[in-house]
Amino acid sequence: MGIEITKDDKVAIVANYSHIAARALVDQLIEHPSYRKIILIDEQQPTFEHDKVVNYALDTEQLSSKLKGDDLFCFYSIHQTQKHVTDVKIRDLFAFQLAKLAAINNVGQLMLLTSSNTDKGSMNFNSRIRAHLEESVNALPFWAVHLFRPTVIVNTENKSRWGEGIANRIGKGLDFLTGGMVSRYRPVEARLLAKTMLDAAQQLEEGRFRYHPSYFVEAEEEEKGLQKR
Repeated sequence: MGIEITKDDKVAIVANYSHIAARALVDQLIEHPSYRKIILIDEQQPTFEHDKVVNYALDTEQLSSKLKGDDLFCFYSIHQTQKHVTDVKIRDLFAFQLAKLAAINNVGQLMLLTSSNTDKGSMNFNSRIRAHLEESVNALPFWAVHLFRPTVIVNTENKSRWGEGIANRIGKGLDFLTGGMVSRYRPVEARLLAKTMLDAAQQLEEGRFRYHPSYFVEAEEEEKGLQKR
């Protein structure tokens, strides 16, 4: 049976609810009219209570029959699987295991969090592993795969931001000296990352897509512009 892509009455799967961006995403999914059900997965079974939410502990054998839905949002880091750096295999990564199960169960789309440092030719082992993970999930039979490569993810919502004005002025000066490097690689708010992932899941274009650090900068600037109107 082929994959059916729907725009409404969807089921979202959120893997690694402990992640700060995953928590922000769940808040947005609950309010989003396109989703009727949200499956949360974590190493310890989540206890989030809402009419839309179902909680599962991370157990790939038990999840094999339950990992069914429309959109998989995966926040598992490679660090959560590896024990010995030299022994890491893509097939053992939680992100790949869940993505493979989802693809087998005809989940239509994968939204995967990776990193701005993802690079097959990097001297850094983790950067190379992420690149191979991206390549591996791209080969799975999803209708669409969206790969998100932010820099550092932060959560400063509702927190004191008294130094933001000073930081912005310093950043503008450094931007001038570095050709915009500071802006392109500044931290990404968890809420904004979640929003970009959710927006991507609503697109009706088939394929493989990557979202680099500059994408999140542009999204933030666009959001600020709308708020000023």
